[in-house]
Amino acid sequence: MYKVLIADDEMIVRVGLKSFIEWEQFGFTLCGEAGNGEEALALCEQLAPDVVLTDMRMPKMGGLAFIEQALKRWPDLKIVVLSCVNEFDVLQQAFRFGVNDYFLKLSFNPDNLIGILEKVGKELDQLRAAGKGAAAPAVQAEELLQPEQAVLKEHFYRIAVRDKHQTLKLGGRLKLRIAPGEHIAMAIRGDHPYRLDKNDPKLRGHLLKYSVINIVEEVLGREVATDVVELDEDEYLAVCAVGDGWSDESAFLLAKEIQHSLLLFLNYSVSIGIGERMNMFQHFYAGYSQSASALEQKFYRGHGSIQFYSDSDLTGDDAAADNGLGPLSAMLDEKAMAVYLDSFSFEKARITVLECIERIKAVGAWPAEDVKSYFTEWVIPWLRMYKSYGGSAKEPHDRSVSPFEQIHSLETLEDMRNWYIDYTIRMEELIRQLSKGLRSREEIKKAKRYVERHYADEISIVDVAQHIGLNSTYFSHLFKKETGEGFSEFLTHYRLTKAQLLLRDSSKNITEISEEVGYNDVAYFRKIFRGQLQMTPSEYRAQFTRHGSAI
Repeated sequence: MYKVLIADDEMIVRVGLKSFIEWEQFGFTLCGEAGNGEEALALCEQLAPDVVLTDMRMPKMGGLAFIEQALKRWPDLKIVVLSCVNEFDVLQQAFRFGVNDYFLKLSFNPDNLIGILEKVGKELDQLRAAGKGAAAPAVQAEELLQPEQAVLKEHFYRIAVRDKHQTLKLGGRLKLRIAPGEHIAMAIRGDHPYRLDKNDPKLRGHLLKYSVINIVEEVLGREVATDVVELDEDEYLAVCAVGDGWSDESAFLLAKEIQHSLLLFLNYSVSIGIGERMNMFQHFYAGYSQSASALEQKFYRGHGSIQFYSDSDLTGDDAAADNGLGPLSAMLDEKAMAVYLDSFSFEKARITVLECIERIKAVGAWPAEDVKSYFTEWVIPWLRMYKSYGGSAKEPHDRSVSPFEQIHSLETLEDMRNWYIDYTIRMEELIRQLSKGLRSREEIKKAKRYVERHYADEISIVDVAQHIGLNSTYFSHLFKKETGEGFSEFLTHYRLTKAQLLLRDSSKNITEISEEVGYNDVAYFRKIFRGQLQMTPSEYRAQFTRHGSAI
C-alpha cells in the first residue's frame, strides 16, 4: 500500500476525498491530513507519505511554497495538485517545480482522481523496483513534456470556455498546436439516447477520455493543426487552424470520419457542433460559443447529428408565428387536458401532448431548456392525479415516478416523445390500479346525488352518465356492479319511496303526487306502484287513515 497525505484547508474537500474513494481497493491508504503547508511538511517528516494531494491556496503556507520545499527534501515524493479553474498561472509554476498531475476540485469526479492515482501508482512501482529512494529510470525530456503539456492545455481551455475575456496566446510553457490565423471550433458530446443502448463504449474513465482525444487528433491532424481537450465528462473541444482551401464540406466530412472512427474503435456515439471561421486568438469565446450553440440543435436533429452554427436558428416564438403557431406557453389546451384526465380518457390526454411535440419539432426553433420547462408542466397533471389516488413518490421495487430528473436528462425531442409515451402508460396503469373501487364508488355517489336533485324531472341513464363523465353503457354496467341493481330500478325505487312519503304525510291527490315524483302519466304511475307494492296508491294511503280521513 502506498501512503497518501491530504493537504487542504477546506474540511468539506478533505471529507469528500476520504469518503468517496475506496483507497485500499486501488493500492493506497490515507495516512494523514493537514490544513496548511506547514502542517503538511511536518506530517511528511513524521509519516513519510508516498503521495500528497495538496490545495494551492492555504493559510500560513500555500501550496506552491509547500511543493517547492517538499520536493527539495524528498525528490521522489509524488504530488497531485487540487486545483480550481482560475489557477492556471499557479498551476504552471507547480509543474515547473515537478508535480505529477492535477485534479479539478469543482468537478469532483472520483473516477478522474482514481485514474490519476493509478498512473502515480505505476511510477511508484517503478521506483520501488529500482530500490527504495532510488531515482526513477531516465526519461527523455520531450517525454516528460508531453503529459505536462496535456494537463496545462486542458486546464487552459477549461478556463477559456468559461471566461469571455480569455484570449489564446503563444509563448511560455504552454505550447498550442494551432497558430494565429483563422480557426473553427468543434464541440463534441457523447450521446445518451433514451430507450437505446447505443452508447456503450468499450472503455471507461481516463482510458475512454484519452482514446477519444487521440482519435479526434488523428482524424483532424492529418488535414490541419488541431488542439483537442476534454472540457467535462463526455464533452470535448477541438480547435482547428484552417486555410484558404477549407470549406464547410471539409468540416462535415472530417466530422463524419470522427463519428465513424469513434463508433468503430470505441463503440462511442457522438454529436458535433461546428462554429464559423474566425481568428480564435482574438475571439476564442465567440468561436467556442458558436460551436456549443450549434451542438444544441442536437435536441431537434437527434443523436449522432452534425450541425453548423450558420444553420442554427433558435428564434423561438418568432419562428412559431411565422409558421402560424402561437407561443410555446399557449401550445397546450390545459382545460381539455384536465377534462381528459378527469374522465379517464388517458389516450386523448396522451395524444394532446404528443401533438404539441410534433408542432415543436416542425418549428424547431425553441431552446431545449425552454421546451423542457413547459413539457414538465404538461407532465405534472399526470403526477398530480396519481398522487390524488394515494400514489407515493416511489413505485414498488424503488422505481421513482417523479419526472423532473428524468426530463432533465433527455437529450433530444425524440427522446422526450418516447419517454412521455412510456411514462404516461406507466402512470395510467398505476392510476387505474389505485382507483379501483375508490373511483367507482365516487361516481356512484355522484349519480345518486343527481337523482336526489332531479327525480321529479324527466331524466334518463344517458343524462346521468353524461353528468358524471362516463359512457352510458359503461355507467350502466358500473352502477349494477357497485349497487346490485340497475339504474332504472334504483330510480323507480327512489321515486316510489318519495311517493309513499307523500301518500302518508300529505293531503295531495294521486295525480299531484304522481307528477311530483316524476310521472306525468298517472295511469302509468298507478301501474308501477301496484307492480312494486302489490297495491294501488289509494290502497296504500288507506292504511294510514284515521277515522276515514286522510292524514
